Amino acid sequence: MALRIRKDGRLLCAAIHPQEPGDTYIDDALHYMLSVEYQLIVTEPNEKHMLRGEWWWANSVPEGIEVDEFYLAHRGDGKPPKTVEEILEAFTKQPSALVTKAEIQFIQAMRDAFTRGVGYGFMKQVIEWEWQYQIWKHVQAIGE
Repeated sequence: MALRIRKDGRLLCAAIHPQEPGDTYIDDALHYMLSVEYQLIVTEPNEKHMLRGEWWWANSVPEGIEVDEFYLAHRGDGKPPKTVEEILEAFTKQPSALVTKAEIQFIQAMRDAFTRGVGYGFMKQVIEWEWQYQIWKHVQAIGE
């Protein structure tokens, strides 16, 4: 998702905060580079991000702000993150662990969306919304 840099220097989620005079707009591509590729800016876990909609420079996060795990997982050791295939290989070695064909197709669909420019924040949010809706539909069907 895109960002707005306010005159006071705050980095705000453009999807949550309306434009104000003097804002500098950062598009999805640059936002992705700053947050995902270089991890120069960070935010909170999604449920908190959706309430505050704020980002911070990674080296100046205010005290008391919980940074999303995504930004902490691979910081500082210089090693790339594990691939999904590496993680699933370890997972499927556990007793009764299974990855379905549908789950593999989902991973491919996410990769396809990424190559078409769909950002991490958008994918994560849409997955949450869709999941909530599907659960609601399921509960409604049980109640009938």
